Amino acid sequence: SGLSRPNGLLYPWSILVQRISKAGQELLDSLRMTNDDHVDNSASETLRVERSVQVLAESAMIISLLKSSGIGKTVKKFIKHASKFHGQNKSEFLFKKRHVPYMKPSKNQPKSEVSIIEQLQTLLNSWKILASRSGVAIAQDATNFKNKSSESSSCDDSVHQDLEYCQLNCPTWRTLFETLSSREIQRRTNEGARLRQRREHRAKHQPKVIKVRPTSASASREKMLNKIKHQPIGTKFASSDKSDKPKLQALRDESRVAANWQKIKIW
Repeated sequence: SGLSRPNGLLYPWSILVQRISKAGQELLDSLRMTNDDHVDNSASETLRVERSVQVLAESAMIISLLKSSGIGKTVKKFIKHASKFHGQNKSEFLFKKRHVPYMKPSKNQPKSEVSIIEQLQTLLNSWKILASRSGVAIAQDATNFKNKSSESSSCDDSVHQDLEYCQLNCPTWRTLFETLSSREIQRRTNEGARLRQRREHRAKHQPKVIKVRPTSASASREKMLNKIKHQPIGTKFASSDKSDKPKLQALRDESRVAANWQKIKIW
């Protein structure tokens, strides 16, 4: 199944920067192609934009990655130019709401049906908030967006730490594999230590059973089995149920009376 790959360690740093830069450039190229009167290939451009937006939405982000890729300025430029063509047929797909299966609902977007422009604007605002936490001055609209939601979680912090580690120690696929291997070894070691600690705690605090007393039903069954076990082979086992004796005696008496009547008839 392979090694586990956190979101912050999916690609080497150079490949990650290249992917995000390429996604931003494809957004600008598709915008120029969409509004070119000599080109009529809206379906392929829509798919191209969707792929680029998905790459940006699924990529974790830190300040150094924003600076290296320049994706913040690219997305801002794309939104600005796309808004000028709002209402035109070829650019209408950018403002049409559609279902986004890979996007998780949040406080700002409780539904997964948003337009491409809305999704890119949300990404841009989240990057501005990330920059503001690092001391970079941001615009007023991003400040309002920040006041509406607080999505700084421990999970995001761990992803940011992984990205920072990737930037310093994972420039190639080989170094990334070595990093993931060492993390997997450390994870197994920690998991084994936790399991050992649980066993020791259970052995120390769990009450021990000193003596088991059999119930009356199990005791009588055990007594019956022992009696059958020690009985000589070929002998009939006498039933302990006394209520069967009167019934057998009554059957014998009836058979005796019937035999006497037959003798009387014969004579």
